[in-house]
Amino acid sequence: MSSNNYYPIYDADNEIFKDHVPDDNDFINGVKCNCGCLKKSAYTNKKHFEKHLETATHKKWLEYFQCWKIIHNNEINDEKLNKQELIITYLEYEIAQLKRENAILQEKLKEKNSFLCWLMPSMSKTEHTSANSESI
Repeated sequence: MSSNNYYPIYDADNEIFKDHVPDDNDFINGVKCNCGCLKKSAYTNKKHFEKHLETATHKKWLEYFQCWKIIHNNEINDEKLNKQELIITYLEYEIAQLKRENAILQEKLKEKNSFLCWLMPSMSKTEHTSANSESI
């Protein structure tokens, strides 16, 4: 039978990786920690494993997991930022498109007002505007 690989657990409440002592049943086949302290063998005794968790090599390995979490979170944040930048770029394009459409419509409105002034010179400006609004 092969030994059980040991990994720290992630404490989501405190957002850190932390050590834990595996169950007694896990030590039947042995528990192998990949921190590099003990090569090719596994811990078959809970007390020896608890002492192992206090070694400098193991603590350094645990710090690696903390760094990995920070790097991973930064990558997620970068990905979110890139998506947000794409959304902003798209929305800026949409705004520019709407401004162009608005300018075209305003020009058409001016043309209609000019035509109405020519067609009905006796109407006041207010009447032109309300007549134009009804025709749109």
